[in-house]
Amino acid sequence: MVEDDTVVPDPRLRRGTRAEPDLDDTVESAIAPRPGSTLEPDVSDTVVVPLPGRAPVGLPDTSDTVLIPRAGGPDVADTVLRPRAAAPVGEQPRVSSGPPPYRFRVGHQPALPLDAPVLIGRSPRGPRIPVVPAPRLIAVPSPQQEVSSTHLELRQLGTTVVATDLRSTNGSTVRLPGNRPRMLTAGESVVVSPGTLIELGDGVTLEILPPHRPE
Repeated sequence: MVEDDTVVPDPRLRRGTRAEPDLDDTVESAIAPRPGSTLEPDVSDTVVVPLPGRAPVGLPDTSDTVLIPRAGGPDVADTVLRPRAAAPVGEQPRVSSGPPPYRFRVGHQPALPLDAPVLIGRSPRGPRIPVVPAPRLIAVPSPQQEVSSTHLELRQLGTTVVATDLRSTNGSTVRLPGNRPRMLTAGESVVVSPGTLIELGDGVTLEILPPHRPE
C-alpha cells in the first residue's frame, strides 16, 4: 500500500488571505505604567502602620492615618501610611476658662451666676430653635401683669454685661450707679455694671453684682 503524501489545505484558509493566529495559548503580559502616566498607581506594596498601643485585629485601624508620599516625585506607588502623632496617655486638651461670670439677684433672692443667658419674665420661654448654652428661665410674680411673659434678657459678653428689653409692654427702667433712671425702649440694649438696678414692674427689681471672688 502506497502512502498518500498529499497535503490537504486547511479549509479555513483561502488563497490570498492571511491566516489568523491561534490565540488559545497566547500569554498576555501586563505593561508597566510609564512614570507620569494617568494609569492607576500600583499600591500593592503599600505598608499600613497601625496606631501605637493598638493590637491589630483583622484589618488595622487607619481611620486617622495620613498619606505621606515618599520624597522624589508625585508617584504614590510606594506610599507608606503613617499614623498621626498621638497625645500622651492621660493628657487632656486645654480649655480656656474665660473671665469669671458676673452675678445678679432678683429682689431678695440669693445671687445667681451669669454663666449663661438669662430670660426673666412672668412666664419666660426660650427660643424655638435650641441654642448652646441653653438660657436660664426665671419666672417672677406679677399680680398686675406689668411684667411681660418674657420681659428682659441678661447676657455676659466677655467682661461686659448687656441687658436687653425683649419688646416688653411696659418697658424696663435701668438705674446705673451715679446716673438718672433710664427707660429702655422695646428691643433696646444697654451695657450695665455692678450696682445697676433694673425695674420690670410690679415691684420686681434686678441687681447686677460683681463676679464672685474666692476668699
